[in-house]
Amino acid sequence: MAIIHSPAIKANLPRPQTHGAVHFHRFVHDLAAGFVASGNILELGYVPAFARVSGFMINPVGLVDSSTISMGILTGVVGADGSRTQGTEFAAASTAITAAINGSRFAAFDLDRVDYDRAIGVTFSADIAAAAAAGKKLALHLFYHN
Repeated sequence: MAIIHSPAIKANLPRPQTHGAVHFHRFVHDLAAGFVASGNILELGYVPAFARVSGFMINPVGLVDSSTISMGILTGVVGADGSRTQGTEFAAASTAITAAINGSRFAAFDLDRVDYDRAIGVTFSADIAAAAAAGKKLALHLFYHN
């Protein structure tokens, strides 16, 4: 198993945090840029320190096959490699990615505040062939508040 880091994880982008306000962050990963094997974990984005999830949408751009995903909080430090496990707070393993998915998993909304960033990982049920990955992206629209 490999950990693939999205551009947001590699760049360690700053983000605003204002108490009481809802913030939005869009994490996007171009699948042609590196993620083709099922079982690998794509570290797509993160929930900032002291934040709680207010809402989310998973948007598969160009993915219209029978693949399913699971998406949830990754153990370990954001951006780290090595052995990490992934939860299913955002999407269960049977979640089809043929259309946009509005967030409705209570486990994501029930995440407690912690004093560190928490990575959000994605695994696919099937390989995405490199030749077929052109133009295919996975986006997570994350709404959060302090």
